[in-house]
Amino acid sequence: MNKQPLRLGPLALLLAVVAIAMTTMAILTFSTSRADYALARKFANTVKIRYQLEEEGHRFVQDSIESGNSDGETVIEKDGYSLTVGIASEGSQVRISEWKMTKQWDYDDTIDDLWQGE
Repeated sequence: MNKQPLRLGPLALLLAVVAIAMTTMAILTFSTSRADYALARKFANTVKIRYQLEEEGHRFVQDSIESGNSDGETVIEKDGYSLTVGIASEGSQVRISEWKMTKQWDYDDTIDDLWQGE
């Protein structure tokens, strides 16, 4: 009986390539999920701040109507966001004349590694 030797070279090479590919995919998955988590937390914080401002704006409108002061405007600020609420009376009705949410933004025109064209 003539036995042929078992050739493991191509199989070992294939398994090494698969292991490297799986490791790369795992690292990419982990880093992507961490970035998604950080972005989700930032978005959740933004939504929380905006909802708190909305609640304070509704409270202002309600307090103004209950106190009989149907004309006025206020600016509520929190963590760089501001809500401008204005109410006006029209006869026996009160309407919201302004409801504007804004965020303070400082433009930074310097980018560290970008050539400025000089």
